[in-house]
Amino acid sequence: MKPYATKKLMITVGAAALLFSSPLWVTQPQVTVQAAAATSTQAQLSQAVQKTIDKLNKHYPELKNAEKAISRNNQMRDVIHIQFRIFSNKERTKVSLYADARIDVNSGALLSFSARDIPGKKPTARPTEAMGKEKAQSILKDFIGDAIKQYRIEEVTVNGEGTEAVANVRFVRVVNQIPVKEDGYVVAINGAGKMDYINAGDATGLQMDTSKFAAPSGVKQPDEISKHLEDMMHLSYEQKAKDISAGFRPVYSPVFTGYLDARSGAEIESGWTTKNKYGKPITVTAGNQRVFAKTNEEIATALSTFTPVPEGTVFKMTKGGLALEGEKEYDAKVGNKRFLVTTTNDQITYFHVMESLPREKRLTEAAAEEKAMAFLQPYLDAEVKELIPQMINKEEGMQSFLFFPVYQGIMVEGQVYSVKVDMHTGDIVSARFPVANANLSYDDASNVVGPEQAVQALLKANPLTLSYVFPSPNGRYQATPVLVYEQKERGGKVDAVTGQSIK
Repeated sequence: MKPYATKKLMITVGAAALLFSSPLWVTQPQVTVQAAAATSTQAQLSQAVQKTIDKLNKHYPELKNAEKAISRNNQMRDVIHIQFRIFSNKERTKVSLYADARIDVNSGALLSFSARDIPGKKPTARPTEAMGKEKAQSILKDFIGDAIKQYRIEEVTVNGEGTEAVANVRFVRVVNQIPVKEDGYVVAINGAGKMDYINAGDATGLQMDTSKFAAPSGVKQPDEISKHLEDMMHLSYEQKAKDISAGFRPVYSPVFTGYLDARSGAEIESGWTTKNKYGKPITVTAGNQRVFAKTNEEIATALSTFTPVPEGTVFKMTKGGLALEGEKEYDAKVGNKRFLVTTTNDQITYFHVMESLPREKRLTEAAAEEKAMAFLQPYLDAEVKELIPQMINKEEGMQSFLFFPVYQGIMVEGQVYSVKVDMHTGDIVSARFPVANANLSYDDASNVVGPEQAVQALLKANPLTLSYVFPSPNGRYQATPVLVYEQKERGGKVDAVTGQSIK
């Protein structure tokens, strides 16, 4: 790829992440289709997808002659990913055309397109905001027709240097004068007035019929809905300051998906929203063991306390004097295994064993949690009597757990233990321990305010607003939107002693 194309790709990904904060799309194995086999390409694509490709060809005719690598993903919605390539040498090592697109299989909605490296006239001038705004509206209308009336321009910026710059035009969807979450576009126009890239929100194009959007009449008022938040307020201890010696204070924070049905008050799952789900407190017997290593040579012996280390493994220090004073990092590689170790004041506080082998899941989550607890107890600080578990980060063949200590019946954040279990073998492949400190101070929590007062303080600082969302209760989007209340800004905390919002 040419140097400028690499830079353009960075701008594309950056804009998408900045404006929509969407995760990278995971694709299935690709099926490559040669340009000469046009009929087989047509057979693999739905009519809706082909219509969108025809519109892309209108803007960039060069795409018609490109080879197409096609993959399909149906994680949140059914999407086709197409990579367009033209190779300029027999060895197929040089690419003269490089572009890609993501298109909804059912509706044909263009979810993303990047003209990373397409030959032809290159920009000779920097785009202006006015030109970008005009061209973006015209191009977007080509793809969505009269539905563009449902979108309004929220922001226009010019990013990049000289002729490499693009005008980013952000469109947001509004129905019944209420915003639709994760439904919008960012259209980037280069100095030649051409579409450089387009990125859509995760829910864009799921439902374009505005009659399917319930009118806001008859919804509950925010103060009625706020009562549903009282059961979702989570009381925990958090650090008062970056320096842990400042101690911990009790705080309330909302633990929910972020969306409440505007009529019923029920939680609504939508898109990639996550909710912390904690287990019941577990009584533990702390072993209060510490494992230390001062030199490269001592790391292997010390690490073998936690996990098997092949004899003769040699560790090297990769970093010293990191963000935390006294922290050091070491690593070693033996065969297909790599070992990472972090020490803090010579105490091992983290290790990770990486092995690139596909693993078939054999353990249940309950069995994995038991193994994590059995591993962890010898290394718990003496003051720890109870732990609250949280299952997180599901990976292929792996399962991670967080364990929070409990003080005076309240969960303590900032002193968390983490353990990752291989779901095939039951081995512990990673663990992190808080820096041992027996002199931590905790504010008295015997006179904390109630959840009702906490909710009032929280919403006074961060009020509820109406939005439409597309539910995804089973990990896939539904095309029927729901009118919800959400906080104007996500999150927020309340000091549980004073009852005041924390900024």
